[in-house]
Amino acid sequence: TPGGAAAPGAASVTAAPAVAPAQMIAVENPRVQGRISARGLMLESLILKDYRETIERNSPLVTLLAPRTTPEGYFGQWGWTAADGRTRVPDNDTDWTVTGGPLTATNPVTFTWDNGQGQVFQALLSLDANYMFHMQQRVVNNAAEPVQLLPWARIRRERTPQVAGFFIPV
Repeated sequence: TPGGAAAPGAASVTAAPAVAPAQMIAVENPRVQGRISARGLMLESLILKDYRETIERNSPLVTLLAPRTTPEGYFGQWGWTAADGRTRVPDNDTDWTVTGGPLTATNPVTFTWDNGQGQVFQALLSLDANYMFHMQQRVVNNAAEPVQLLPWARIRRERTPQVAGFFIPV
């Protein structure tokens, strides 16, 4: 329209704010490599260095975990549920503050998040020289009232994998 005025009845469109990429923490030891997303506290990539997809020498390494946004989405995650129904807990969009990294057999990583209600969530993740991850979850309650929180961990596959023609003899 002349003069840059909007046409009558035209809706204005505003762009959604851009979301910064999640901070990624490398995972590395002699037997595995991968990465942890500080957004949602997810172990979203894990490759087994000792195993190949086939017996061929140049075959790709076995990928055990993959980001939830991929067709092969299969990941590990840690979190909390508010048993009291009123305490704000971290979710898939929570950006954790990271201390340390990369995660190695000699270097644990600490994740911290403050919910703004007086609770500070902490997760200390370590990895041994083989395949074992160890997560220590805790909450520091600085509020006057007690809270009821339940820690959890899960391995989740986002989609059903192709299983046609797959058979395991008994």
